Amino acid sequence: MPEELNQEVEIWRRRLLEAVVLLDDDVLETYVETDDVPAEDIHRLLRQGTLAGVSSQPSAARRSIASGCSR
Repeated sequence: MPEELNQEVEIWRRRLLEAVVLLDDDVLETYVETDDVPAEDIHRLLRQGTLAGVSSQPSAARRSIASGCSR
């Protein structure tokens, strides 16, 4: 990957993490404590969110979670 893309990749990685951690309280706690999420949790939560039809927008994800779509 070209070095000039590193910053943009990190921005989008953060956005992804901030969206998927909202789907699982334990993973959210880990993210808050360590500022990272294990790859297997990212994959699991991406699948979970996709199957549940959760939007990529954090506010929409929060609404979905609040309505009971998280688990």
